[in-house]
Amino acid sequence: MNIVILSNQSFFQELKTNKWQIATRLSKRGHNVIFIDPPLRLKAFKRFFTNFGRKDSCGVKVFSLFRPSLQKDISKTSFILDDIFTWFTYLLIKIKTKGAVVLWIYHIGYPNLEKLINMLKPKCLIYDKVDEYSEFPEYRNHKDRIKKREKWLLEKCSICFASALTLFDSLKKYCINSHYTPNGGAFEIFSKNPKVIPADIKDIPRPVIGFSGALDDFKVDTDLVLECAKKYPKFSFVLIGPRKVSTNSDFKGEALDNCKNVYFLGEKKFTDLPSYFYNFDAYFIPYVLSKYTMGVFPTKFFDSLACGLPTIVTNLPSYKNYSDNCYIGKTNKEFVDYLSISLKEDSVKKRKERVKLASENSWDGKLDKQLSVISEAIGYL
Repeated sequence: MNIVILSNQSFFQELKTNKWQIATRLSKRGHNVIFIDPPLRLKAFKRFFTNFGRKDSCGVKVFSLFRPSLQKDISKTSFILDDIFTWFTYLLIKIKTKGAVVLWIYHIGYPNLEKLINMLKPKCLIYDKVDEYSEFPEYRNHKDRIKKREKWLLEKCSICFASALTLFDSLKKYCINSHYTPNGGAFEIFSKNPKVIPADIKDIPRPVIGFSGALDDFKVDTDLVLECAKKYPKFSFVLIGPRKVSTNSDFKGEALDNCKNVYFLGEKKFTDLPSYFYNFDAYFIPYVLSKYTMGVFPTKFFDSLACGLPTIVTNLPSYKNYSDNCYIGKTNKEFVDYLSISLKEDSVKKRKERVKLASENSWDGKLDKQLSVISEAIGYL
């Protein structure tokens, strides 16, 4: 199939997103995958030359397109410039596919999306909702426009996928052909112990409680991290990933920096993460509970279980079906208490059970289900 993916996150960023996981696996299975990064503005113009038409090792063709109106996503202030951008996108897709197209949309805020879809007339139109986009900080002034566009897309699309239970419950009201396909894990990578101790973690005192991912202030509950660090001064808390402040909220960055048992190791290559995970004693995902996170299924969840790690999480709906293999803190106190409880209860048997669950929830398993739905919809075998 010719599969065109409109993504709201860049393909080549170090944090490998669910879009990257699906795109690379589609390409490995022989499909022609065109991956379109979120449109660039002036400050990122150099990526236009760096990534335009760049292929990754799996054969995915990646395009970072420059938006001449210089606006971001759904904002539209120049009809002429955005029409030029849409025509350029359309012609690029037609040249690179030369046939019927499956349009796989993650980026609900893509400029002129309605017009692009009407021009392309895809054989199959897919909306893959992996976040509650209307709750993104960057869309706080465009919530109504996001919701209106999403309703239009749901009525137009052939298939809708949802990665979280709450997202699925809301989407199935508008699209009959909706399917719950939770995020998976990179089992093929995280189930193998590289038996390497990275230099920046080898001298950190045990036990080590780890986390990896974007340290966004609207997702990570830094108050809760601070509470954990103060309750267990002899535990080490290792946080891997870029630190981002997207709202006016207090990230508590300075307070955490002053905690001697909290270690910020920065961003790491995705393929290097297992070497860190296997030097953790437990893993925690201290997400806030908000309208946004209610629709989140953290991709790191099954990666942690693939390593057999005791995994402590906050009370997000996405974990509901996996409560036997993780520790769900329904309150801050319960979450904090589970850190020590999970270490005491850890065993070879429990680790094997976690690994088994992770093996049953891989990205390839998710893609198998999605391709089965697509095959049924368009008769592709």
